[in-house]
Amino acid sequence: MNDLNGNDLPLDDERESTPLRALWILYLFFKPRTFFRYFATESNPTLTAVCAWFFGMSGVINRIGVRETQGREVPFDDNWVLRLLFIAGTGIVSGAIFFGLGGWWYRVRLGWAGALRADHMLARRVYLFASQIIAVPIQLGTALETIFHDSPAAANMAEGSVWWLLILICPFWACLVSTVGVWTLFEVRRGAAAVWFLILPWAIYLLFYIPFFTLLLTGSDLLAHPVIKSPKMHQSEGLSFSYPGNWIIDETKNYYDPDCCVAVEPILADAIVKIQVYSSDEAAEDELDTTVANYAQSIDNMETERSSATMGPFEGTCLSGTGTMSGNTYVMRFFISRLESGAYLEIHELSLEKQEDALKEGFELIYDTLRVDG
Repeated sequence: MNDLNGNDLPLDDERESTPLRALWILYLFFKPRTFFRYFATESNPTLTAVCAWFFGMSGVINRIGVRETQGREVPFDDNWVLRLLFIAGTGIVSGAIFFGLGGWWYRVRLGWAGALRADHMLARRVYLFASQIIAVPIQLGTALETIFHDSPAAANMAEGSVWWLLILICPFWACLVSTVGVWTLFEVRRGAAAVWFLILPWAIYLLFYIPFFTLLLTGSDLLAHPVIKSPKMHQSEGLSFSYPGNWIIDETKNYYDPDCCVAVEPILADAIVKIQVYSSDEAAEDELDTTVANYAQSIDNMETERSSATMGPFEGTCLSGTGTMSGNTYVMRFFISRLESGAYLEIHELSLEKQEDALKEGFELIYDTLRVDG
């Protein structure tokens, strides 16, 4: 294979023997020219169908991930078997769409690159085979989640895995593999093919990735706004409240107890609301001072001010102020109220200062709907 300047690239060894068919996926990922020369030229309806199905399932997994990020309902959130069956079933339909429309668009681009009479089935095979660079890692990532998490909901609430960050590279890799396939199997103008199959697709991905990661890394409040039109509900014998659809409750935390200790966190913002109910013989002010002292061990430059406050239907005392962590300024409120039962209700609210205004509606939704039983 040559690069855009006609120089040799070490993607293949011209003197290698015929590759083993069982290793086709390795050749696709790491020696694409060899793969396309030996595996893509033959009509293989079964392999083509499997690749379309895999690509279709990866699309379904991506759409579910987007809905989870937006806080919208997703199918079979509490059962891996049903979730995987749903992905497999809808992946057939999605794969058929990729085979039809995606294959058609691929052949159109081949025409613009100079292959005016490109075989339509060969074009679809190259398109679907190259798409496995995206599909296979996504499938592996989902398989790993089924091993390490009890349910899809638990996987969604867990801290992000490095694997999913690595997958972000795959679309760029897939474009390169696709371009190698086009150069290997079709009579095209190499420069034009590079534009339609490599440069423009890379540019589109970068147009999406760069603004998203800029917003994410700078803590912009554009990603922090709570989805309150479709709220979720936490309800147990001890606590009940609504919270934004794009926030989560991490049930894996060691302090989690659905009746008396629950923390809610935005998915795309740096904040937390922790609600706990407990009994104590200490005065409310002393309990609050102890809480702030515990937080001060990990927060620098804490400055707080005591005042009377109301959170939803509860009246009590609040210590509010600011502090810094990892060079960022956080706004925090520590609230305590004595309940009719004699127990204490404590609420800890922390948020990145620059995201405070954007998160306000989410905090208020929780406090306005908060009910404590028992």
